[in-house]
Amino acid sequence: MKCNKTKKAEQVNFNVIDTFGRISDAIKGAGDLYLSYFNPNYGYIEKANKQDDMDSRFDDFDSEESRDTNVVDEEAVAHIRKMAAYLGISEELTIVFMALYATLLLHNLYADKQNISKYLSVGVSRVLYIQNCMEELEDKGLIERCRDRGFRVGYEINTSVENAIRKNLPLNTDNTGNMDIFKFCQKVAHFVKNRDFYDSETSEMFDEISKLEERYPNIPFLKEVASKLKHLDDRLLLYMVVYVYFTEGRGMLANAMLQHIYDEARDRFKQAKKLMKNTHVLQTKKYVSLEQGGHFDDARLHLSTALKKKILGDDYQLFVEDDQNQNMVMKAKDIQAKELFFDGQTQTQIQMLSNSLQDKQFKNLQQRLESKAMPKGVAVLLYGEPGTGKTESVLQLARQTGRDILQVDIAACKSKWYGESQQIVRYLFTRYREVCKERALKPILFFNEADALFSRRLDVGDSAVAQTENAIQNIILEEMEHLDGILIATTNMMRNFDDAFSRRFLFKVKFDMPTPEAKKSIWKSKLDWLTDEQAGRLAAKFALSGGEIDNIVRKTIMNEVISAELPSMEQIEDWCREEKSGKESSKIGFAC
Repeated sequence: MKCNKTKKAEQVNFNVIDTFGRISDAIKGAGDLYLSYFNPNYGYIEKANKQDDMDSRFDDFDSEESRDTNVVDEEAVAHIRKMAAYLGISEELTIVFMALYATLLLHNLYADKQNISKYLSVGVSRVLYIQNCMEELEDKGLIERCRDRGFRVGYEINTSVENAIRKNLPLNTDNTGNMDIFKFCQKVAHFVKNRDFYDSETSEMFDEISKLEERYPNIPFLKEVASKLKHLDDRLLLYMVVYVYFTEGRGMLANAMLQHIYDEARDRFKQAKKLMKNTHVLQTKKYVSLEQGGHFDDARLHLSTALKKKILGDDYQLFVEDDQNQNMVMKAKDIQAKELFFDGQTQTQIQMLSNSLQDKQFKNLQQRLESKAMPKGVAVLLYGEPGTGKTESVLQLARQTGRDILQVDIAACKSKWYGESQQIVRYLFTRYREVCKERALKPILFFNEADALFSRRLDVGDSAVAQTENAIQNIILEEMEHLDGILIATTNMMRNFDDAFSRRFLFKVKFDMPTPEAKKSIWKSKLDWLTDEQAGRLAAKFALSGGEIDNIVRKTIMNEVISAELPSMEQIEDWCREEKSGKESSKIGFAC
């Protein structure tokens, strides 16, 4: 039995709380009487035929023998009509709403169809009618489903509605005004996550989601999605990807969500097959991308950059800035120019690499590699002694070629949770592909001190750590094989690199300790007040790397700031000896 259609709300001036109290007193135990009064099709049931197993918490009502339950209270009828106009619903729905509110507020009971039916003292045959009314109240946004006790579906009053009633304020029955795509997806997620509690089938859940879409027709994103995604299950999957991204900040486990949505294994398999082949409508419409794991159970669906921009609008830049901080995106224009000095062979290799990464040359290189059926990504390994300029070379290559850098936080790639490290590494490459699409020039994916990830694979045995390490390395090897961009790695410990990684680097540049000529040039560039003779003497006398020379220069600057004069050559030589030996000749602090 379906309730009558709702009436248009109109503002009235009356004491809402007082009216609520009068109505709740009148309808308690007399639900059939008042429901049949406002809806002749309801069919009044005599008191004698009604259930007599009322919950003991309502026993106080049964003792009110003076009440004539065959005659309506005209004053109560007037109050019900006032409240119906206030809520913008029919009188029958108002009675059920008031019973639900009283069950929660006055009796502190769980507001499900059983307890509300008991409050109204309606016959057992009317419980389904009460449930229909509650669902209609939910459709109108006046009440919301809450977590269940056991398998019973419960409800609570919409927060904005309850606040208006408590404060005796006019009620805005247009609940779409405060609804946005984030809140909408949250409501969708509530149905999906709790369908087991509701004991609802896939078709029933689809009906609920369809009602939600109909209730909020003015959300721009929903209009666009409805026009491009004709099937409700595709839209539902997209809503869940949006929900997970904006609540958890990451992609959604695809297989787990398909199991939530579909009852039949064949339906789940059909959708999974499309996703794995990148032929799903969400992928062809560029709404999501699939980050594949070693198994489909680990695969995650990520929102595309274009869709994030569409959903977030002007707020997108805030998310981008946060993402840049999180992923350490360094813009080429922010890198300061710095002159580097190498021996002839190293300088030649670096210059060749710089030329190869210029946009026109890089595109030509990729085309030639692809025509030979070879991987078209460019992977570069810079290796050698610490402080020889590997990291700075990467920065200068980025500045010279105009390419931004996506620097990998090696420590963040490892997680104590089993399986999460692999997901982090996979998402790193997924994020790199997204950044590539966002920029005119493909950025550089930079692994500094890469031996922590690119080291030799371990004998697995029974070690979960070894299994995780090897799984991470297999993921990186696979991604390098299909790389469409630029990857640069640096290491001080080339001997620790796995041979499988070494083979995948197109360029390998060794950084030796600087020659005396290179060291002399470094000294002169850093301390331009040194004479050629002084710079040559320092270069010949001390076997320092460029990084170690930088440390001496910092001490020189500190000395200038503190004493307002240049240090002597003797002081500089002392610093050089301390730098090489690691022992300070003068200590700061107290002797014991």
